Amino acid sequence: MTSNDTLNDLPSAADFARRLMPVGGVIHIGAGTGVGPLHQWQKWRVPFSLLIEADPNRFAWALDSAESHPYQLAISAVMSDIEGEEAFFAATNPAESGLIPAKLLQSIWPNLEVTETRNVPTRRLDTLLDELECDISRQANWVIIDCFPSLKILKGAGRYIEQWSVLQLRVILDGASADVSGSGLTELETFLAPFGYRCVAKAQSNHPAVGEALFIRDWPTWFISKLDQLTQDKVSLA
Repeated sequence: MTSNDTLNDLPSAADFARRLMPVGGVIHIGAGTGVGPLHQWQKWRVPFSLLIEADPNRFAWALDSAESHPYQLAISAVMSDIEGEEAFFAATNPAESGLIPAKLLQSIWPNLEVTETRNVPTRRLDTLLDELECDISRQANWVIIDCFPSLKILKGAGRYIEQWSVLQLRVILDGASADVSGSGLTELETFLAPFGYRCVAKAQSNHPAVGEALFIRDWPTWFISKLDQLTQDKVSLA
């Protein structure tokens, strides 16, 4: 299946991917209120999970749950590609609050407005995982990004992106009128291709312009390209 195919039953594709690449651990960024199509993994037996959400008010369920689940970690943080500070836009729909101004999303949701703009500290995923020094950092192979913009978070993953096998991303589907940098499906495919990730399924959400995309790592092809590069480097050094 290619990214040109539309799969209305994305959970079935994710379940099939799980059988091909068993889950060693899940990192779910933008975990929100704990519901939605990208929360399917909660029904699986997952050894370790890391839940990250920018808004602690929407995240109480995970913070409470983590106390009784020793293999689940919940952190409230704003993820990006820098360790620093960025503008955070609180929206009238809390699910769309984040680093993207509401006006850029109004072609999708015309009534969406910003209720507050504030500067917040942002974290890189690789720095956060390095600091944790726990099993989830070493064993996670499924990563879910349930917010916009996915690209900034992926860029902030650094070397960790090379150890994962499956990505599930919230995306703006091709052909949508919204021009939100770092969230378009084609843009994400272009960034992920050199790492061996291929979009194998996509589906619309409750809005036809917004959906979820499932990327699976083509490990054999990636290894071959790496070997070719090492061979070329060796020849150059010789």
